[in-house]
Amino acid sequence: LLFIKVNNKWKSNLKRVLKSVGLTLPQFIVLTSLLFLINREEYVTQVDIARFTGMDVMTVSQIVRLLEKKDYIRRDQHPKDSRAKLVSVTKSGAEKVNLAFPLVEGIDEKFFEKLSNDRESFNRMLAALEDKNA
Repeated sequence: LLFIKVNNKWKSNLKRVLKSVGLTLPQFIVLTSLLFLINREEYVTQVDIARFTGMDVMTVSQIVRLLEKKDYIRRDQHPKDSRAKLVSVTKSGAEKVNLAFPLVEGIDEKFFEKLSNDRESFNRMLAALEDKNA
């Protein structure tokens, strides 16, 4: 219960700052994950985003459609798979992330500052939990 309580408090802080720039937390996660994947992969699809984030494919699909309507991302035909769509970030989407990212980092710094020297250890433990429960 303690982990859930702390996680909810952290998410609440994130949602508050993201709302100020017109994004929800899931939209921010999809946009930042897409930018990360684009730097690593030649082609990025909605399925790739879902796998990377651990989100449901249908949820990612809904978020992608909404972000496309806002002109933050674009979907194009995959050159090698006619069933798939490539997803990319538009200029306005990148600008939105550039606006939101420092706010999120600020929340993280303030929220986790009490860990000070233990932060690296905490991150390693979270990574171990993610790997073990993947």
